[in-house]
Amino acid sequence: MNDAPENNGIVTPPEPWTSSLVYDSTVAGGGLFGTNAETNGRILAHTAPWGWPELGPFNLLIDVKEGDPVAITTSEGRLCYTVIVVDKEVPKGQLNVKYSKTEVNPLLAYLITCSRDKDLPDWLATTENLVLTLQLDQQATNTGGCSW
Repeated sequence: MNDAPENNGIVTPPEPWTSSLVYDSTVAGGGLFGTNAETNGRILAHTAPWGWPELGPFNLLIDVKEGDPVAITTSEGRLCYTVIVVDKEVPKGQLNVKYSKTEVNPLLAYLITCSRDKDLPDWLATTENLVLTLQLDQQATNTGGCSW
């Protein structure tokens, strides 16, 4: 996956709109996400107006709750996570302030997208980000226990 370009704390989503995901590896640290990472994984994708769901691979994240399981497949295998924080109201210009890229915890990953409620009119742009904070379940990952 490609690095996500950034400008003044605002994360630029992947292009073209139909792209699936982009991994932002610009956080401090080193290693590979999902293996010997010394970084927080940040995975970004679009939401889209509900009339065009094929353009928004992260549209359904609006329904995710704390405690839900998440599996992320990398080139090194499948990683098992649990959602520990659902933050639906992160102003777009405050993403890197609220979720610092310098505070490194390799057991966390973030799924980041626009916060698009299902009742938001198609023509209305989003002004906030949705951020899911995921905690690695090392035991489930080691045993292959995340079958979801």
